[in-house]
Amino acid sequence: MRKQSRPWLFALGPVALFAGIIIRAIYSGTENFTEKVYYLSLSLLGFGISLSLVGIIFFIVTMWMKKKNPQKAKQIEVEAKDERNVKLLEKSGYITWYVTMLTLVALNLTFVALGLVTAMWLSLGVFIIHVSAFFICGYIYSKKY
Repeated sequence: MRKQSRPWLFALGPVALFAGIIIRAIYSGTENFTEKVYYLSLSLLGFGISLSLVGIIFFIVTMWMKKKNPQKAKQIEVEAKDERNVKLLEKSGYITWYVTMLTLVALNLTFVALGLVTAMWLSLGVFIIHVSAFFICGYIYSKKY
């Protein structure tokens, strides 16, 4: 059976938040505080705050649901682990993968047509990572199951 929650993902929120705070604290008074460092710290702060809030809300809703109606919480947990629902999630993830891949291809072609070389290389890199992750996960899961 699959475990539904991924607490390590929510733990990345405070880590990114503190990393952003530390970067801003170290570099804010120096001449090394360039635009790149500024935007990196803002990105880490935003990423950290959003993941932390999602994690907090997830755990509050889960605990609230278990206290308010434990039978319904148990039923939701059983339905989440049901084979039919797992297959539906896998199928929807597979279709979503194709939609994302086609969107990345269209985005890359748009960047080429507009002459945005840096953006084109970035989207091409994301596309390569996307396709590579698909094949790597396929290889890992074929060995696992």
